[in-house]
Amino acid sequence: MDKKEILHNMRIKRDELHQIIMESVKSVLGKQERKGFAPYIETYGSMTTNTSAPIPLNETNAKRLLKRHSDNGYALLSACRGGDDFGITEPTPDNIRKVNEINNKRTLELLKDIQEAGFTYTKGFGGYIENKGKENEVAVFEKSFIVYAEKRDGVSYPEELYQFAIYVCRKYNQEGVCVKLPDTNPIYYKQDESIDYEFKNGVSFNDATQTYFTDLYRINNVWREGSKATRFSLLECYIAPSPQGYSEGHSRYMHGERFLSKKI
Repeated sequence: MDKKEILHNMRIKRDELHQIIMESVKSVLGKQERKGFAPYIETYGSMTTNTSAPIPLNETNAKRLLKRHSDNGYALLSACRGGDDFGITEPTPDNIRKVNEINNKRTLELLKDIQEAGFTYTKGFGGYIENKGKENEVAVFEKSFIVYAEKRDGVSYPEELYQFAIYVCRKYNQEGVCVKLPDTNPIYYKQDESIDYEFKNGVSFNDATQTYFTDLYRINNVWREGSKATRFSLLECYIAPSPQGYSEGHSRYMHGERFLSKKI
């Protein structure tokens, strides 16, 4: 066997070994993903293999994190809509899956909008129990973003955040957006910038967020049978899992995401 044949065989074996290793890695990651927080994996799985648990908004550390970044203003934004917005009216399992896939794509598009605008943000989820106490009880999650007036340059732009929130409301055909500017109460604004609802003085960030997610769920699930207000229960509001390592944390932070560090 001459030198060329030896090198050729070595290259084949090396390629085969690489393929075996990659298949093993994919297999392990696949198992990890199935154990992870499903709403996070199904939406952001192409960007991360994070399988950590989501963090409830009522945790003390989560409150500290959000207060630190939201003091200069924040907006609660979502790109999700119900099936009727996409011409889907029958709530079959396949159609529900299609609507979820469409909303996942819209969520990633909104994430790109936020990043291109330069704002910092936290990924949020509202968790609900549909048909609570019945055989068909199921957990459902609405995806959203807590967007802060502070940009990645460290300077806050409250008025620009307000304008951005209205832009998002119109682009993604939302019923309204919740905006909290400095020295004001959180306010629901409609697409035409008229005020739909203003929270009372002293409302907590957690209460405002829970109200927002409850309304978001009610509006987006009218098309689904059994999804009226009397048929579901708000389970919890969550923020995205903490990074599993320095590299992931650095990447998320540099893109503007603000999250709860395990060392906070």
